[in-house]
Amino acid sequence: MSCGRGTGTSGGPGINEIVFRNFRQECPHVRYDVRARLVDVTMSSKTGPRRITAITVLHEGGKRETLTARQFIDATYEGDLMAAAGVPW
Repeated sequence: MSCGRGTGTSGGPGINEIVFRNFRQECPHVRYDVRARLVDVTMSSKTGPRRITAITVLHEGGKRETLTARQFIDATYEGDLMAAAGVPW
């Protein structure tokens, strides 16, 4: 796996966990947090395709943090980020 290129998996949870651990080692600059809760999504206001420009999360201790990035990955169980961004499904 090379960082920045999706390979996808069709394995079960055990295989996916191995792939995720390998990804973490190969892509240390990618930030992830499995305990933060999404509280807000900021969308671009430019014409054309709308994009997520920032998200605000709430950490376990109550600290809010706003994160900006070129890409966001919705790895939630129920698509929380996509729903908050108004992505149709």
